[in-house]
Amino acid sequence: MPHDRETSIEEFRDAVNMPLKELADWLQTSESKDARQKSGGGESTGHESGRMIVDILDNKKTDYTDDDIDQMRRVTGYIHRHLAQRPNGDVADTRWRHSFDELRPRPAQEGLTPEHHVQNTDRQDWTTSTISSITQIGSTSGKMAVNRNAARITRMRSAMTTAPQPIQLWSADAPDLIGTAPEDIPLLTPYLPGSASPTSAIVICPGGGYQRRADHEGEPVARWLNPLGVAAFVVDYRVAPHRHPAPLLDAQRAIRTVRANAETWNVDPQRVGVLGSSAGGHLAATTATQWDHGDPDHADPVARQGCRPDLVILCYPVISFLHASHVGSMTNLLGESPSLGERRAQSAELNVTPETPPVFLWHTADDEAVDVENSLVFASALRRHGVPFALHVLPSGAHGLGLAEGHTEAGIWPDLCSGFLRRSGFAQE
Repeated sequence: MPHDRETSIEEFRDAVNMPLKELADWLQTSESKDARQKSGGGESTGHESGRMIVDILDNKKTDYTDDDIDQMRRVTGYIHRHLAQRPNGDVADTRWRHSFDELRPRPAQEGLTPEHHVQNTDRQDWTTSTISSITQIGSTSGKMAVNRNAARITRMRSAMTTAPQPIQLWSADAPDLIGTAPEDIPLLTPYLPGSASPTSAIVICPGGGYQRRADHEGEPVARWLNPLGVAAFVVDYRVAPHRHPAPLLDAQRAIRTVRANAETWNVDPQRVGVLGSSAGGHLAATTATQWDHGDPDHADPVARQGCRPDLVILCYPVISFLHASHVGSMTNLLGESPSLGERRAQSAELNVTPETPPVFLWHTADDEAVDVENSLVFASALRRHGVPFALHVLPSGAHGLGLAEGHTEAGIWPDLCSGFLRRSGFAQE
């Protein structure tokens, strides 16, 4: 497939994976196929392509004609034009990050109980393992979620004081570097809240199957953290064709860099965490379980810093390359046929120790891309080693939700995580 076709498909998937509310509304209210077929030209192109969008996201359509590619380009432009016309960020006009999950029929949830908490008292008494099985969320809860989103957006606007500027992670060539193109150069982008006193910091690892980095799991998450009084740093770690250990070295370097520049960025070097989504969750979990204290004799002041995170947030993470593995992530990271030893070495649940930092995990029970078993096996390992953690399994939601704004079930996770950050001394009260 020529590069321009691949680019068009990738841009189309990125655009429709976070569609506009009005586009989703149109699909919900249009009952006849004729309505889609009659739509044509201009902004209605997005409506015309509704069924194709759902089919592509469901992987029901993989053989694209030239007309399909042209239609993808028109839909991508349609969505981007609407985003450009809405600079105010009103909740009603933001993208929905749920991959049309609410538009697809699914069987009723059975055997789910109301939310319950399992106290983990082996370590600190604030630690909870929470399995959130929310079976019914009515219109009142939906309005509350929208109101929370509106307040969150207002806080996000006021927290950002300067435009973020990315910096190169490595002063010289990065180790295990393949190529010198811009996409080969690891970067770190700081998002700093205005604060008179040092704040906590979180390094963010977006997902993307170790093949790319998903934008909606980077900057939007950083902007959510800033109003909580948390400095955020999005790391553009290396992805395929780079293999292990390149992504891990970049994530470790990011943590070291934040600590080495703590005074410049007004952060507390003893409160530096890591957050990862999907494959970025695997990278964050690996960073939390494979770390060192730095080399105090190194000529590079960054290399003198330790890379153990003080706290971990994992969003629908890939964890294991032995149980319910996400094959794409494993192949991109380790190659086509990794040995059993290589798979075990990079299965984060096998590397947990009592020194692993506290962890917040969330996942959806019906995630079809990355099985919830990944979060469950990691939580089990944390419990066995007495590591504080909070586990939230929500009943339903597609993979890759990001902040899950507007999602009636998964949209609760940022508030749950905010509480965890406050109890951990990472967020403002």
